Amino acid sequence: TLRVLPAIPVPIADLGVDQDIIDNFRPENGLILVTGPTGSGKSTLLSSGIRMLLEREGADEKIIEYSRPIEYGYDGVNSPDSLIFQHEVGRHLRPRGGDSSEESEFAYCVRNALRRKPSIIMIGEARDKATIEACVEAALTGHVVYSTVHSIGVAETMRRLVRPFPADQQRGIAVDLMEAIRGVVTQVLRPRVGGGKVALREYMIFTEEVRADLLKAEIEDWGPLIRQMLDSDNVIGKSMATSANEAFEKGLLAINDRDHAIARVERSAA
Repeated sequence: TLRVLPAIPVPIADLGVDQDIIDNFRPENGLILVTGPTGSGKSTLLSSGIRMLLEREGADEKIIEYSRPIEYGYDGVNSPDSLIFQHEVGRHLRPRGGDSSEESEFAYCVRNALRRKPSIIMIGEARDKATIEACVEAALTGHVVYSTVHSIGVAETMRRLVRPFPADQQRGIAVDLMEAIRGVVTQVLRPRVGGGKVALREYMIFTEEVRADLLKAEIEDWGPLIRQMLDSDNVIGKSMATSANEAFEKGLLAINDRDHAIARVERSAA
């Protein structure tokens, strides 16, 4: 598969990203996840957010990225006060001796970042137990951590992050995850009426109140509870159904594509 990428990330204003996402994209600390299926533009959305942070005057960010492969470069971005260092996992950085599996390499990279005093750590994908655990650990130590997850929907993302752990460890990692999480954005692409693609996004900002409510519930109840929260007006967020209906009402989305997007998230959450 070949994909054409622009020389620098697309300005986030050009992607039609919800203002709630932009306003909460850079928390003081914690974990921000961009999720979606293959080819849904996760890397594009995340790179645009990172560009936004680099372009802010007085931000003084030190961003360290570990990916495989590096997809977007930032050399052409006007960054007045911030720096970004990009590394290809397994090529620019890998563990010396011992296990050199992909799982151990990404976890090693996260812990390598902690020794370099970054303000932001970016991990290409949190796909396995060791990497998820390392990302949560880094977020709990006061850093901002960004990563992507191959999942559809906020509820499914939270379940996906706990699933790789043995049953006797799931409650512990779930509590740590809930302490660390600050936001989840799921993006899917559907055909736009007249040509091209339209991005549909489900998202939720995990405020202190939201995290406290979820911690009171059992892990298996998180999915239905998150769905209820997204359907209410009590959280900063938007369900995929709302996003798809908005696009349909604007004439951007055909009715069958609207229904397909909604059904796909509902199947994942079931």
